[in-house]
Amino acid sequence: MHIDKRNALLFSVTALGISSMVTQLAILREFLNIFNGNELVVGIILMDWLLINGIGSYFAKYIPNLFKRNKLFIALQLIIAVLPFISFYLTRTIKTNALVYGVMAGFTEVITYPFLILFPYCFISGMLLTFAASLYSEKRRGEDIGKIYFIDNIGDILGGFIFSFILIFLFNSFQMAYIVMFINLLASCLLSYAVNKKYPASLFLLSILLLSIPLLLDIHSLTLKQMYKGQEILLNKNTPYGFLVITKTSNQINFFENGVPLFSTNNTIMSEKVVHYAMSQRTHAKDVLLISGGISGSLGELMKYNASVDYVELDPEIIRAGIIFTQYPKGKIRTIIMDGRLWIKTADKKYDVIIVDLPDPLTAQINRFYTIQFFQEAKKRLKKDGVIEINLAGSENYIGNATRDMVSVIYTTISHVFNHSLLIPGDTMFIIASDGNLTYNISGELMMAGIDTEYVNKYYLSSELSKTRIEYINNVIRKMPIINEDFRPIAYYYGIKYWLAHFHTSIVAIVAIIALVVLFFGILTRHTIPAAIFTTGFAASFLEIIILIAFQSIYGYVYQQIGVIVTMFMLGLAIGSFLANKRINKLTYRALLFTELSIAFYSIALPLLMISIAALPPEMEIIIANIIFPLITLTISSMVGFEFPLAAKLYFSKKRGIEETTGRLYAADLGGACIGALACTIFLIPIFGLTSSSILPFLLKLLTFILILKG
Repeated sequence: MHIDKRNALLFSVTALGISSMVTQLAILREFLNIFNGNELVVGIILMDWLLINGIGSYFAKYIPNLFKRNKLFIALQLIIAVLPFISFYLTRTIKTNALVYGVMAGFTEVITYPFLILFPYCFISGMLLTFAASLYSEKRRGEDIGKIYFIDNIGDILGGFIFSFILIFLFNSFQMAYIVMFINLLASCLLSYAVNKKYPASLFLLSILLLSIPLLLDIHSLTLKQMYKGQEILLNKNTPYGFLVITKTSNQINFFENGVPLFSTNNTIMSEKVVHYAMSQRTHAKDVLLISGGISGSLGELMKYNASVDYVELDPEIIRAGIIFTQYPKGKIRTIIMDGRLWIKTADKKYDVIIVDLPDPLTAQINRFYTIQFFQEAKKRLKKDGVIEINLAGSENYIGNATRDMVSVIYTTISHVFNHSLLIPGDTMFIIASDGNLTYNISGELMMAGIDTEYVNKYYLSSELSKTRIEYINNVIRKMPIINEDFRPIAYYYGIKYWLAHFHTSIVAIVAIIALVVLFFGILTRHTIPAAIFTTGFAASFLEIIILIAFQSIYGYVYQQIGVIVTMFMLGLAIGSFLANKRINKLTYRALLFTELSIAFYSIALPLLMISIAALPPEMEIIIANIIFPLITLTISSMVGFEFPLAAKLYFSKKRGIEETTGRLYAADLGGACIGALACTIFLIPIFGLTSSSILPFLLKLLTFILILKG
């Protein structure tokens, strides 16, 4: 049997792309389980991933001359095959071996542990891309780098598609690691045969051994038991929305998603607050909407009223688990599996009361339920003088500055939409708003309606809602000069500051980290072409984030469609690189200048386009969501994909060599994406909004255009 060496190498690169994408997405979920993830945690982990890959790509240029490159590539791919198992295991054991059990991981741990765990896999992964270009380019041509880039994108597309639409529904992280290990071992064996014209017995035996170990050990269950010490695990399951774990302690059932406690049963006091604070304002309500949290006991409390309840939950697995493991109430309940915001837009009825029982706005996805656009949509869904309630982190007595700012901006936002609003103090703070009258006499209204409660009564509330506490909360929570918007999600910036305040860490620390990374990659990208690739990576991250935020704000979180957008972005990279490779011999600096300008003006145009789309009538939703958004994504990613092979050809020289050209350009590309992923998500978009912040990628691309023009 004859196997062409170059084809075997391309298969290895495809396998690496699949492995990289599946491992990245799976380990991101694992870290979220440990660090109770928010947008900052996601940004730091993605920054680490891209940063280390970039470092590996760059420093690989120093290694090929020291070893036989074929053997080294095969050996490193064997190591890559095993590393996901080790990375997943180490990630899970952080919680029991490196952190204080039951205590939230601090900022230092979030910075340190992901970097150390990801370093071996990402560094080797980055090195292998440079090695692949070096091995493939037998004639030492810069054009060959673009072909490796294209094949790597094909692997990324396959990996993202397989993960999003197959693996996530069927397998846990360790089973996914087993699948990618098999793919990498197969690629290593084929490449080894192509190079040596035989299968080394040692490689074959090693592959059999590695494939056997996961079948003999249930690592997933062993590590999960360590993570949830002292709790009986009733269910653990990957869903499109997170990793769902349900445990039992004594008579209490606990629901966790991505390591974050969603709710526990038998938490009567919280269930009563969530329901009766709002319902006391309209005790004769006939139609109630509850967004999330119903399994915790809120539905049971709502059944004390003569009302029909629509209960909306995003993840159907939570509902199924609730029916199996809790006393799911019977009554006039309609359960709706849908994004809550999407239901608000499309509901077939109006409500007397809307209760939003969601976490604090620490992510862009959750922030959508605290913006002025959401409150305006909710108001349209309320009957005359209807009531809406939200809840946020508070404090029994003293409220710190971070909490104050986060609550204040949301209070200001909801006050722009409704004529009246109540602030109810406590360790969980409630905001109730309406155009009709509201009252603090909650216990009195409940008594008049004959509603029986265990905690929310005159004895408990005489302290909780004392005159002193109400005056204090209304003095501390103040009107802000800014409001929280879909396309300027300032609340989740304050939410991240609130999260950092737990660890006495300032947002300045994040700025310092970004500055150090920019400085590092600035040293690597001193030439104009690597600088152009760096700014393109930055712009690509920025624009993809804009598209995802806009889509979720307009149409809600729909997992399959989000997956389509991400897949289209990867597909666009492949299409762009394919078109560039096809005409590579005819392309000159003029094509690079044109691409630079195109990306620059697209950066400015995209936010304006998103705002225009948001204003279109709902009747166009199917066309916009399924055709226009994917095409918009495909357009920008095609530009980005087109530029890399072109830049590789123009930057390459005999003196510089394949290794240095590949390493420097990959490092620049990943470095730009790394900065874009963190800076845009944490600072630019929340503080300045989509339109204003888009000026930065526009100016950066304009700058590199001028530098190339002069250079």
